[in-house]
Amino acid sequence: MTALPALAYPGFCDGLDLSAVQRIDDAAAVYAAGFRFAFCKATEGLHGRDPAYQRLTSALRGAGLHIGAYGFAHVSQGQPRAQARHAYDTATADGRHVVRVAMDLEDCPPGTPWQALRDFAAEYLDELRLTGGLPLFYLPESWLQHFGGMGVPMWVAQYRSVTQAWAPTAEQVAAKLVGEVELWQFSGNAGYRVPGIPVDCDRNVFRGDEAALRAWFGLPEE
Repeated sequence: MTALPALAYPGFCDGLDLSAVQRIDDAAAVYAAGFRFAFCKATEGLHGRDPAYQRLTSALRGAGLHIGAYGFAHVSQGQPRAQARHAYDTATADGRHVVRVAMDLEDCPPGTPWQALRDFAAEYLDELRLTGGLPLFYLPESWLQHFGGMGVPMWVAQYRSVTQAWAPTAEQVAAKLVGEVELWQFSGNAGYRVPGIPVDCDRNVFRGDEAALRAWFGLPEE
């Protein structure tokens, strides 16, 4: 499969999200291809930790990318505050600067009421705030209508296809990234390969230029 560089549309920044299912052969090639940030999986529920978190974040940070973390939330395990604290503590265990932490909410028992999911999300995100972190809410785009007004940036996942690679136009990116939605995962694991990463990985686009991206990650001006 051909590896393609970032979209590099003016006013937007490209990024990735990765977990233990990926490996990086050349982090410098990822940066050279135009990618400026990455979210790496830190935790799973109450106790799970992604074994590749330190390896992936060290490589990408060393190449110049801004790094965030995400915790895969399990509604069935309850204790949203404990799950959030676990995600933040794992993300920052090495003492490095990671304040942008996402709650990945896509797994829940069938039939769970939307209000119960909203209550779970509200507690998780509030706990991330209490850590001093900058919370982010990842969810399927089809769920977005149930989670308006959460008071945090939204990261939506919406693919044109799960079997064919696809890159949106600049107009499609601008139309998607409006209001609370500041990050779009537009291509999943069946999408384009990224230079320097020999396996499939998710591709994302952020609403803002590189200066805005740096501030969004809680970093001072250069």
